[in-house]
Amino acid sequence: MVALTAMALTAAMFALGGAATQRGEATAAGAEKAGPLVYFAHGQAMDEAGAPIRLDPTRIQTEQARLAERAFAAMPTEARPGAGALQQALHEAAESEADRIISEAALIYWMLDRVKGAEANMLRRLNGGLLFSYPGSARGIGDDPDFWKNLGERPRGLLDKAGFNWPWIVSYTPPPATQYMKDCLAAGVPVPPDWGAAEWLSHGQQETRFLTVETPDTEVFVYRSQQPEGLCMALPRSTGTTISTLQIICQGKRSSRACFWDNRINGVKQYIEKGQRRPIQDFTGGDNITFGGENCTDCHAGFNAFVVHPGTAVDLTQLGIDMQPTVWYQPIISPASPQNPGPETALANIPLGTASETLYVPLWGWFPWWRTYSVQERSCVACHALPDVSKTPAYCGSVLGNAVERTMPPAPDTVHAGWELISSGTDLAFEKHVNALRKACGRPPAQRQISAATWFQ
Repeated sequence: MVALTAMALTAAMFALGGAATQRGEATAAGAEKAGPLVYFAHGQAMDEAGAPIRLDPTRIQTEQARLAERAFAAMPTEARPGAGALQQALHEAAESEADRIISEAALIYWMLDRVKGAEANMLRRLNGGLLFSYPGSARGIGDDPDFWKNLGERPRGLLDKAGFNWPWIVSYTPPPATQYMKDCLAAGVPVPPDWGAAEWLSHGQQETRFLTVETPDTEVFVYRSQQPEGLCMALPRSTGTTISTLQIICQGKRSSRACFWDNRINGVKQYIEKGQRRPIQDFTGGDNITFGGENCTDCHAGFNAFVVHPGTAVDLTQLGIDMQPTVWYQPIISPASPQNPGPETALANIPLGTASETLYVPLWGWFPWWRTYSVQERSCVACHALPDVSKTPAYCGSVLGNAVERTMPPAPDTVHAGWELISSGTDLAFEKHVNALRKACGRPPAQRQISAATWFQ
């Protein structure tokens, strides 16, 4: 009997390891199969369902082709022949991958200069996000990255002749951050101190497995305000001594409002050297933040504005800090961004009882034994106030899926509820709620694949 138990436990360990591997492979496969680009979040390209897109040079060119078609279709009819001629000339002049990607981005900007309206602004943001995602592009420090130096002489000559210049060179206007700061203070939300000021305190490195974009160095900084009472959190992401992505969220304790800041201006990252001080006026405020291609509140949704994985550096409760607002938080952000819809109602009327699975357990050689295992079904909203996930697609994949797969419910690292794959007793207990959330997210039910060994976890 002891030998049988030991064998069962060993099988359980292998089954759990296999489930974790399958989940990791499913995540990687999802990035490869993601749909067309719809927006960026934290610099990460996302499709309509909030799934991350892996932007290698081939995928960048595919997405650029889609943007070019949309930009061309939006142009006035009389301007299209000139655009078509310039595109053909640039394609013929391109001699390298960098030529193709950078000149195509320039062409899209050139076409959009002849288009007005909200769609043109959105296409500009996506175009900038793709260009700055290209690993071979210029990564200059400051607000004037020199893409010209990576572009061949022939395509550059064509663009010069067409009168093209990068949009951040000819049309940079500082964002209305000062007014936004006043609006936030009036709403009871603290304004963060200048970046680099002593008031910012480090809370250590955040685990990269919880980030939409992995960088070698991702640190959590905290600022606590007494007047107005509230909390600010910053997440600078850097390589070496250079911070490339830096977003800040501040939340008022009593007002339950939240404000956002981003280090992009008109879609262009403002690179910051570590130790360098930058006034908050240099950051884009939440009322204008979508110009950076970002959609903060599509992920930062729910009762509070922060995305917190228990036990990680963003979990400030470890320091005795109350991270919760008084009531469901309301963002102060561009009307083009989600306004934190919710709470989620898809789980409210789901009856919970006993979940069971009948499994074949071979004992004593080939002697068959069918056994039914049962668990009490459990609720996600017993502990969480979730947003309306049908209106926040990025939350589904980037936040909810990550949490259900890795941290919820709190348990040993290998045992969590399961987002893509129902493979254990813990998964089975939350299957109804997970599948209801997946349905609200517009996704098919999770695959059920439970073995007898997993019941010995």
